[in-house]
Amino acid sequence: MMRNLKDTYRATHQAVAARILNSSLAGTIGYPQDPNRLLRLQDAAEGKSDLSSWSFLSVEFRKAGTNISLDVKVENEDRYYRGGPTKDKEGNEWEEYKLTCTVNWPCHGSTDVGTSLARIEFYKQAALLAAEIQAEFPELARMTRTAAQVAEAQKVAEEKRLQERVLGIVGDNRRQLRVGGERSLDSDKVQGLVSGRHEVVIVENNGEVKKYVLFVTESVGACLSRVA
Repeated sequence: MMRNLKDTYRATHQAVAARILNSSLAGTIGYPQDPNRLLRLQDAAEGKSDLSSWSFLSVEFRKAGTNISLDVKVENEDRYYRGGPTKDKEGNEWEEYKLTCTVNWPCHGSTDVGTSLARIEFYKQAALLAAEIQAEFPELARMTRTAAQVAEAQKVAEEKRLQERVLGIVGDNRRQLRVGGERSLDSDKVQGLVSGRHEVVIVENNGEVKKYVLFVTESVGACLSRVA
């Protein structure tokens, strides 16, 4: 499917982190067991994070004797292989993601009314922040391969298929072929191979190295020779 897409992967990560740090709940962010997580969140807001893979961002808020976890999840919408990668009109490949937010808090037993109301308000603020983030950044995308990279990968894959095909032909037809010997192959055995010289090196189980040349003449056949 041809679409015009904009790479928002890194910018969204940065914007979400900044949105959390600029919220009314910023002063309640706390990681008593891992204070470096706050530093990582600050780095994310400044665009300093390593975003080779971003699937989850979790922030913990603490207030009124309770804590809330706000989890931002990013899921690849191509994960179920819905027809292959998304492509734009230039042939670049993209991944598209859906952003969702959830909030979690612990269960508490009997609590006095004042604390209960404070916690309810705290939970409400976190839920509203999560809803705002999800509404503001519902989807994002990033370019995974340029058209040139796609073409190069296809070229490499085709070269590999050709090498495997030639190796298979040589392997099937080299039996008892001595150095300097030649063997003619019918055109049906090399069907699909372009004319030209193909060199193959085979290392036997005993370590002996054998070298072959398969010279293909399109629509005529091929000559297989052992050169070493």
